[in-house]
Amino acid sequence: MKYLLSFFVATLISNQFLFAQPPAKEPIKKALVIGIDKYNPPPGAKISTTSGRLEWPELSGCKNDALAMKEIIMTKFGYVQADIAELYDAKATRAAILKGMEELLNNTPENGIALIYYAGHGSYITNSFSKEEDKYDESIVPSDTWKEGVADIRDKEIARMFNRFVDKKIKLTAIFDCCHSGSMARGLYPGKSRYIGGSNYDVKDSVAVIPPETRPNSNILILSAAQDNEPAKEHRLDYTQPAHGAFTLALIEIFKQQSVKASVDNIFNGIRAMIKAFGKTQEPVLAGDPARFSETLLGIDKGLLSDRIFFLS
Repeated sequence: MKYLLSFFVATLISNQFLFAQPPAKEPIKKALVIGIDKYNPPPGAKISTTSGRLEWPELSGCKNDALAMKEIIMTKFGYVQADIAELYDAKATRAAILKGMEELLNNTPENGIALIYYAGHGSYITNSFSKEEDKYDESIVPSDTWKEGVADIRDKEIARMFNRFVDKKIKLTAIFDCCHSGSMARGLYPGKSRYIGGSNYDVKDSVAVIPPETRPNSNILILSAAQDNEPAKEHRLDYTQPAHGAFTLALIEIFKQQSVKASVDNIFNGIRAMIKAFGKTQEPVLAGDPARFSETLLGIDKGLLSDRIFFLS
């Protein structure tokens, strides 16, 4: 009986080793964070009075949002400074944002982790060839929008870029704390709004683009601050605190309450509840590969994450 018991224990231990899952391999992680508060042209700049965008209201809190996201991914998700590209204010031009996305794509290997975070103006641009009834493309607005000939970065351009991440089998998370159409305004406090009027360019782009988040096994996750028919607001916890987008501030607060290993579903539900607690009515949007909803925010394996905070030096 003693020998039989010993044989049983030995077999059980050997089977544990045989069928145990190997530890997850640490993925290569890259990020691009963008925050734009400053949209006015510099003193002495030559400005068109007839074409492009003719008004450039400035913002508060977008750079705060981007810096807060950078801190979250470094202290919670183990990113290092060298793997985070940053574009703020005047440096976040149309060319720089597109180049930043291209470099993120090129520098992230297959099965790597990529994050794109944007906080700034959202708007629209005329597309008379669009199949959409309103003939507008939604857009994010670069800091050099005051320059003649500089168009917004349209949703179709972003979708084409994101499809390339899907093709390369990169796990992409994209977070937008901005307006996404002319019917949306990212309001700040009385007298200031994060909505910017549309550009009077006509891009005349009839090419249909497959939404990357609808592709099977796309491994993409997209979080937006509000529905396309409502404002995305800003909020302060109190007036001694810096301004943030209500969505990003909710994300910051949720990570103070929930484990870094929390699922996207749990984080998203927490963000929705927190935004309501702030007194805002906006409804954030979650889209992407359904398989991502049960994973961590950036899709990093839970076994590689710890709730121990990494302090920045």
